Amino acid sequence: GGVGAHGALAQSMGGGGGSGGDSDGLLLDLGGSGGAGGNGSSSTIQLEGGSLITTGSAAHAGLAQSIGGGGGTGGSSSGLSLLVQVTIGGTGGSGGSGGNASIHAVDTAVSTAGSKSMGLVAQSIGQGGGAGGAAYGGGVGFGFSVGVSVGGNGSGGGSAGEAFIIAGNSTILTGQSPLLTGPLSEPVNSLPVDAFGMVARSVGGGGGDGGGAASEAMAALFPALITNAGFSIEMDYAAGGKGGTGGDGGPASLTLHDRSVLQTLGQGSFGMIAQSVGGGGGQGGDSSALSATVNYG
Repeated sequence: GGVGAHGALAQSMGGGGGSGGDSDGLLLDLGGSGGAGGNGSSSTIQLEGGSLITTGSAAHAGLAQSIGGGGGTGGSSSGLSLLVQVTIGGTGGSGGSGGNASIHAVDTAVSTAGSKSMGLVAQSIGQGGGAGGAAYGGGVGFGFSVGVSVGGNGSGGGSAGEAFIIAGNSTILTGQSPLLTGPLSEPVNSLPVDAFGMVARSVGGGGGDGGGAASEAMAALFPALITNAGFSIEMDYAAGGKGGTGGDGGPASLTLHDRSVLQTLGQGSFGMIAQSVGGGGGQGGDSSALSATVNYG
């Protein structure tokens, strides 16, 4: 009856992608790309007869979930060199997709007593894409300099698979604390809350943010041969990386049939929740550029 002690648990989880390496050098610097997150496989719980009972908090009677791995962050790039310097941040790795998650219950009795202890939960979750690496660089020269910095792009979040629960001739009871089922003798804030009956959830991962970029070009005046005037040429360019697209949510459904009973007790304890949510897109990276001329005379 401990915290998080689920009655039945089936889960598949993809591994996270590794981060790209940073780069620091002359002339041209490229940050390494982040690795892609692994995909989660299908996850299923099959219940035929018998019962599942939990008494602790956050202890679901049955939990089937498939979760993709997060994408790795792109490596940053930085450098300073004579005349020309180009720095480019690494691209983030794509987020892993969640596989299908399902629970089939027939002739089964399910009961939970603690707060946030749900009856049956099936969820498929795509993970977020990796953020792009930042780029910082500058060129320094005599009469001429060029600086170019481009932030790495964030990658897309993983999509989610189908999540569904089918229960036939079954009883699902949540929030079955003696404080609620018997005479009330404790403060209200000790009663079970958020003990949902059945939850099917399919959630896409968010896109990774684009990497920021900053560039500087600085040149000393080049003396003119005929006049006392001098001149210099500085060219500077900086662009932040693009944000990654969010992953799609998949189908989510709940089915109760054949004389099944669903009862929830406690505040905020909804009977059935089915939701499909797409992930948000990543933000684009910031950028800044500075050109300067130095008069040494």
